[in-house]
Amino acid sequence: MTHEQLTAVLEPRAERNARVLITYVWTYLLVQVTTLLLAGANMAGYRSNPPMLGVQIGMALAALGFAIHGVWLYGGVRRLQQMDVPLAAALRRRVDFYSRNATTWMWCAALSLVVFAFAISSLIDNVDGTYRINKPLVFIGVQVAMVLFLVAGFRIAHEPVLSELRAVLGDLEDQVLDRTKSLDQDQARWRNWRIALVVVLALLLALGAWLAWRGVG
Repeated sequence: MTHEQLTAVLEPRAERNARVLITYVWTYLLVQVTTLLLAGANMAGYRSNPPMLGVQIGMALAALGFAIHGVWLYGGVRRLQQMDVPLAAALRRRVDFYSRNATTWMWCAALSLVVFAFAISSLIDNVDGTYRINKPLVFIGVQVAMVLFLVAGFRIAHEPVLSELRAVLGDLEDQVLDRTKSLDQDQARWRNWRIALVVVLALLLALGAWLAWRGVG
């Protein structure tokens, strides 16, 4: 196949891949904005409880930091979508950006979701400005487990995105469609396993939330 033919076939995949990535960024930013709103409400609710007020302020600052990180990610992803260079060069930039930032982003996203969940919990379980944690070790353990499970889930969700980028780039460089065809076959074979793993992670997260509620109640 000629370079033009390959580009015509592979460019739609690259565009779809970019849309998935920008959706992830918007979701990440939405979580931070919601956490900031919840933390603001909690500051009012715990104004007579200095320790919890400090916790809520810390959560708000963490959400603000994650939001700044999200804005930076959004700018980077938007710049990567500018097709001012050949497709292969644009894909190399995307792979490089993604490889350098994916791990940090996953950990930040996992931590931000735990902060978000605690913001909701402390809003719902506010009793006259107090928030009881009867089993602190259990509570802390559940939060750590949630972070680890979320990071594992994010890796499952993000790996196909990066794999597709690398496959499209490899096929463009080699002037073939071998990698993308092989990727489609592999993804079809592993799709059910990924769905099952995501379901298991969701159940474990639900169990963690239940244990956290039992530890607080």
